Amino acid sequence: MLPRILPFVLVPALIGAGLAFRRPTPPESEIPHYGPRPATNRIDAIATPASALDAAQLARGQQIYAMLCQACHLPDGQGMMGALPPLARSDFLLADPARAGRTVLHGLSGSITVNGVGYNAAMPALGGMLSDQQVADVLTYVFNSWGNTGPAFTAAQVRAWR
Repeated sequence: MLPRILPFVLVPALIGAGLAFRRPTPPESEIPHYGPRPATNRIDAIATPASALDAAQLARGQQIYAMLCQACHLPDGQGMMGALPPLARSDFLLADPARAGRTVLHGLSGSITVNGVGYNAAMPALGGMLSDQQVADVLTYVFNSWGNTGPAFTAAQVRAWR
């Protein structure tokens, strides 16, 4: 008899205890965060060099990045340690902007070292999917986001790398 009554006694007791000890959720600013904060979608939060970059170009680049790049490199550009290289503060990326442009256009496979960590993954060629201006836009966005400080790219530069 006791096993049949137990759920009818236990469930209300647990619900009552839950209601008695519940606390309101604290504001976002009071919740501790561990690790990097999520990336924001606001264009004004992008770290840009002192020279004025074209906000429209950055916005277009951000959209392209969200559609084609962030699945691997993540919204915050951090990549996946040891699997997919970061773009944020990447010594490999920032050392040679032309190489970065050719990588977007023609892809890359094989071993590379980024910030002292080895990676051996393939990046698909995006040159067939993107216009010269679109490649310039996404490069400008990447080179001026997540602590990177780089140039604004032009369609003419990209055309020369094709």
